[in-house]
Amino acid sequence: MQVGDLVTVAPAKTGIYILTNLNGHDPSGTKLPDCVMLTSLNGPAMGFPLPMQKQWIEVVSQSR
Repeated sequence: MQVGDLVTVAPAKTGIYILTNLNGHDPSGTKLPDCVMLTSLNGPAMGFPLPMQKQWIEVVSQSR
């Protein structure tokens, strides 16, 4: 995984997200060691980075 990859989130795998940061954190800035930051490319959360555990991420298109 690298910043810029397009990913889906299991198990639903609905929607496409872009990986924006490999260092996940919550809204207060506390580090979440097993998380990355994603931004939705569609839907109500569009444009807002959200933390997600790495185990649920599936890369669908790698950045160059």
